[in-house]
Amino acid sequence: MSIRFDGLGIHFGYVPKSIQLPGFELPVLGVLVSLGLILGILFVVQEAKRRNQDQDAFLGAVLMTGLGAVIGGRLFYAGFFWSLFSGDPASILNLRTGGMAYFGALIGGMLFLGIYSSLRKLPFAELADTLTFGVLLVQMFARLGDFFNRESFGLYTEWAGAMQLPLSSVRAGEVTSEMREKLLTIDGAPWISVHPTFLYDMVLCLVIFLILCMIKGKKKYPGQIYMTYLVLYCLGRIGVEWLRTDQMWIPETTLPVNIILAAVIAVIFVPTMIVSRSMAKKRTVAAERRRKELEEAKAVGAAEAEAEASEPVDIEAILREEEALREQERLEAER
Repeated sequence: MSIRFDGLGIHFGYVPKSIQLPGFELPVLGVLVSLGLILGILFVVQEAKRRNQDQDAFLGAVLMTGLGAVIGGRLFYAGFFWSLFSGDPASILNLRTGGMAYFGALIGGMLFLGIYSSLRKLPFAELADTLTFGVLLVQMFARLGDFFNRESFGLYTEWAGAMQLPLSSVRAGEVTSEMREKLLTIDGAPWISVHPTFLYDMVLCLVIFLILCMIKGKKKYPGQIYMTYLVLYCLGRIGVEWLRTDQMWIPETTLPVNIILAAVIAVIFVPTMIVSRSMAKKRTVAAERRRKELEEAKAVGAAEAEAEASEPVDIEAILREEEALREQERLEAER
């Protein structure tokens, strides 16, 4: 089926959800996520090499974090959309159908990374800083996969960047009453016009990735990269989430889970970053003060040694002292 961006004059005549191969079907989403993972691993390993860190340790961290993210993201999604799996719980294991929750993946990934860093006795913050770049690459490719899957789109809109999708190509639960009231008819079939929130999210990740690339060489304290990512992404995600139709809600309420979690994470990590930066600055000032004191002490010692070396030697006085000592020793011997 096709996807259109009429306001931009862009029409994709055929956008497949999967690639047909002899004997099996390969989901485009899975291919793109795998590609993002490969690029993420290459970036992380190269970054570890550049910083003279153990590349094998970072490769292991990537695999553990990825495993935790998949488990956490899938279980989180299944928990809030249990009606999709209640008839066949085993279908939770079928990742080809899509359905992952970002914050579940975040929690699972950080938990598994924490376990890995503890077992390997490696600093969690340093691992997380480097892995953040790989996470962003996977996110960008996963959001592109949402385009092929016709999911993670937003509310009805008519703005120039609106995306048009055939009604038959999307899940009924994600179609709002406003979309149904304002259906478009294209080639005799009903279409919806929505915000391409997957694209907003992808652009957000790209901008954050570029920002982190610019500041990674000026990092002031361990954890600065991944905390900056969390704050920037969560603040941006709040805006994107308001536009989505597939939000998760706290049971028996109208409170959106993702928006609340994003706000909580931002509230926690903004002051954490401020405190960490302040402490890092104090440590830098203290280290500079100790360095200057050490240099001054060395300078004073060198000056004293030079002064002692430059004093004139009175040979006659030394000879007189030696003669007096010998005379004293002779008199003591006669007594």
